[in-house]
Amino acid sequence: MAAWLLPEEQVMAGQLPAHGPLGRKVVRSLQKQRRARVVDLRAFAAAKQTSQRLVDSLGGDERFRGLEPAHAVYVYMQNHVSLLLEVLSQLPALDPLVQVISRAEAEYMPEGPPMSPLTQSYFGMWSYFDAAVGDPPETLGTCLLDAGALLEADPEFRRLLQQLQDSRMGIFVHVEARGWAQVLRELVTGEQRPYLVPAGYIGRPGEVWLARALPPPAPEFAEGVVFTTPYVMRGYGEREWRAFLKRTLARIQAPDEPSAYAALMKWGLSPFYWHEFIFQAYAGHALEVVYLTGLPDLRVSRPHGQAPPAEPRAAARPIKLR
Repeated sequence: MAAWLLPEEQVMAGQLPAHGPLGRKVVRSLQKQRRARVVDLRAFAAAKQTSQRLVDSLGGDERFRGLEPAHAVYVYMQNHVSLLLEVLSQLPALDPLVQVISRAEAEYMPEGPPMSPLTQSYFGMWSYFDAAVGDPPETLGTCLLDAGALLEADPEFRRLLQQLQDSRMGIFVHVEARGWAQVLRELVTGEQRPYLVPAGYIGRPGEVWLARALPPPAPEFAEGVVFTTPYVMRGYGEREWRAFLKRTLARIQAPDEPSAYAALMKWGLSPFYWHEFIFQAYAGHALEVVYLTGLPDLRVSRPHGQAPPAEPRAAARPIKLR
């Protein structure tokens, strides 16, 4: 295994890619734990074998039978990321992130309706790629990217992992159904494309969705994937959501409106901003969809809005590393 690790001298000299201080701690911890044989790094060795052959190999794996290929790629990645993070979570350096996620899990019980309006698909992606500490923000995903660079994971695996880390929730307007796909247009960015919706929900033109919509995993795929159960708005349409964004984005320090929007959807105005909105705006559900009503900055608009989801800040920043 030592043959595919960067030299210890490079690590100690700081000549390594990292997203921030937490990532550097993880990289150094991996080196120490490897020598002490405390953490089993064989899961990272498997990531070296995730190459361009990934898509072709899915058909032979029973776990992915019946899934659309684009969806299967992301399911494969999510499963493998979960395995790798079980390894990383053993490192004390990640305790601050684990505490943030554990606190959110205890507070919101993300089992999906009727237990909680926070679905497992929503909360899992938030835990891996959005729950953050520090400035610049670091997540389990960025730490995994740093570890993958150190351990020379396969470039294609790292590319897909970066795509997942770059993803975020978004506010979309349903345009039309196109075959098995749903065409969605994102507010602010204006990007429009067809998406597979594995949850099975068939939308109606004009509906506003809160969802994590992933781009196609590779150029050979025509559709992206809505990787969470859609949250569909009732009673508040595109006009009201555009007004909310206009009010809110003006208060976020960012170079331009798209950057402010991306920060709002990725980090919120506080660590649990979108959790709290979903919890307070819950208005019913079906097997393939969760309904919400209201706006994040208008308390009286939310059915369970005893308090606002967060006090707006001058800039969208995650909590600080202790």
